[in-house]
Amino acid sequence: MIVSGIWWKRGAEAGLLAAVLALAACGGSEPPTSSTAPVPAATPEMEPPAPIATAPPDLGLIPLPSVQQVREAAPAGRPDPFQPLPGLSDAATASTNSGLTLTGVMLVGQQRRALVQSASGSAVLCIGIDGRCAADDLRVLPETWSVLDIDVQRGCLQLAQDGEPQEAVCLG
Repeated sequence: MIVSGIWWKRGAEAGLLAAVLALAACGGSEPPTSSTAPVPAATPEMEPPAPIATAPPDLGLIPLPSVQQVREAAPAGRPDPFQPLPGLSDAATASTNSGLTLTGVMLVGQQRRALVQSASGSAVLCIGIDGRCAADDLRVLPETWSVLDIDVQRGCLQLAQDGEPQEAVCLG
């Protein structure tokens, strides 16, 4: 069967070659004679009609603002994300007697974090003895304070002083 397949393929190639040669032989070396019909005279080219300017239909769409308008509307730079929002009242932030003000809570991966404001600036607290999220972070809590719990759903921070739980501080 393999031998017949090879012979068949060789025969097909030879037949194709013969067909190509036969087509090439049909063409003559002399160019075809021109027909006796007269060539039509060149007609003067007519100018295409000028396009009629029409106003686009009013679809009721509002045009987008320009780049300059967008830049003027948005303030440049990034504000401190740990600062309380400018429009919030003091009731929206909660304070503890540790000198910290709770300004927000968030979930980073599976780790719960609290955003706090102290006299030295803003910081992030995590659950643990000293409240630091990483060993190289600066200590924010006083020596005797620790973070027991951060409730992201309710927006609450539970601190302990000398191991004694304090009242939970929640966002307004």
